Amino acid sequence: MNQRLKRYHPLLIIWKIFGIIKDLFIIGLILFVIQRNSESMWIQYGRIGFFLLVGGGILLEVLKWFKERYEWDEQAFHLYDGIVIRSKRTVPFRKIENINEHATFFHKMFGVTSVKFETGMQGSEAAVEFPVISKQELKELKKIVNSGKQESNEEEEKEEQVEIVEESTVHFKPKSKDLVKASFTSFSFFFIIPFGLTIYSQLEELLPVSDKVLGIWGQLSDSPVKLFITVLVLVCVAILYGLVRTFFKYGNYEILSDEEFIYIKKGILDESRYSIAKSNIQAIEVKQPWIKKMFNYVEIHIISVGELEIEDQTTLTTIYPFLPRQKAYALIEELLPKYQVKEQLERLPRKALWMKLFRPSWFWVIATGLLYYFKPSIFKFEIHWAILSTVLLGLVIAYRMLSFYYTRYLISDHFVYFQSGVFTTNLFLSKREKVIEVNVERGPLQKRLGLASIKTTNRGKPIHEVRIQDVPYEVATNFLQWYLNRVKDVKVLTEETDSSPFHNEVKGLTS
Repeated sequence: MNQRLKRYHPLLIIWKIFGIIKDLFIIGLILFVIQRNSESMWIQYGRIGFFLLVGGGILLEVLKWFKERYEWDEQAFHLYDGIVIRSKRTVPFRKIENINEHATFFHKMFGVTSVKFETGMQGSEAAVEFPVISKQELKELKKIVNSGKQESNEEEEKEEQVEIVEESTVHFKPKSKDLVKASFTSFSFFFIIPFGLTIYSQLEELLPVSDKVLGIWGQLSDSPVKLFITVLVLVCVAILYGLVRTFFKYGNYEILSDEEFIYIKKGILDESRYSIAKSNIQAIEVKQPWIKKMFNYVEIHIISVGELEIEDQTTLTTIYPFLPRQKAYALIEELLPKYQVKEQLERLPRKALWMKLFRPSWFWVIATGLLYYFKPSIFKFEIHWAILSTVLLGLVIAYRMLSFYYTRYLISDHFVYFQSGVFTTNLFLSKREKVIEVNVERGPLQKRLGLASIKTTNRGKPIHEVRIQDVPYEVATNFLQWYLNRVKDVKVLTEETDSSPFHNEVKGLTS
């Protein structure tokens, strides 16, 4: 065991101070730059409050650095938090699912990095995070964590298992043309709109900028030439903003792997890298939003046991969301050789279309009631509510017909494939050994038509469920039998399985 309690890296204080200044930057800019000549009482009090906030925040972070400690032994991290009220938190190595690294410009400038050891538990204290840590200590912690996990699992020693080593295979790295396509496909140039509105709203709360904006708009509206040039400039700025944003986000993107892990590296100024244990992968989803159908691009999502917190991603991890379809399928098989992607899936029977059409649409019923009550007009034109209701019903029918067309399924020896969706098609792929539960449901009308709904459940946070409606009943019974044969994959059931209620239920359904 590490006998001496350790303090966090001294640069953590500077990192926290930068965070305080960043949070209060806009307020400081207004108080000391924009309103530097103001003698208003509120401005004077605001400056005093600003210094109190900054000073108090810095003092608090310094005290936390002196009081908080951490250590580890062969099995777990031990973290001691709090200033007045002390607490101890223990995180076993065996609970750690993923190791995520992130290096901002600050980290690169001082030759350090940050790391988060993600666990399969929930809550804000589920992860062990080091916002600033030296690269040498990080390397040591990785070895210790890996060694502790392997001892608890009684596996062979693999010291460098969680490193992105030179022997790792690079599977994908986007080129310049890929980044340009990604910029336009993702509509990233539109992100300048919420960015500008956020700045405007913050200024509007403290300064009378609306009158100036209206004055500028009045001048532009009086001159069509000026208005055209202004719009053209704004469009160019938006496109440039989208290209720069995409470049900084995906310009240094790499997908690597070895026998045990998949590694993803991203970012230019802010560099992130994280690992996904192949053994923790529960399923694969290939999504294709409507805009990407035009370019034949897809997104690969990995459903993992651990909780990944990279930007806005958690359990469902995206692997470069701008891949051509065939390249994406080939990449899946390269990263996970045991997985097989099949495009030729079974279609629903024709009677499933009738089932979808006759299924009640509560959305249409409620919308019709609202149309009858409010009798809305469109562009000041009075349109009878029954006509609008009929148009809405036509849209519902068209949507269900498209849903019937895009829905596919396939149950092979060791894999299950579900495809569904209309505006965004979703191909779900999972190995039988990773499915923890299956379910078959039948409604009265489904029984008459010989149909059923099937559902799979995989581990994840939250639990991941996928459902396909209106498959032939024979397929549903075979699906239950297919899952019962999972014993061949996981080898956890005993000879008493043959007399289990689940097995008897399957025999009754298939007889």
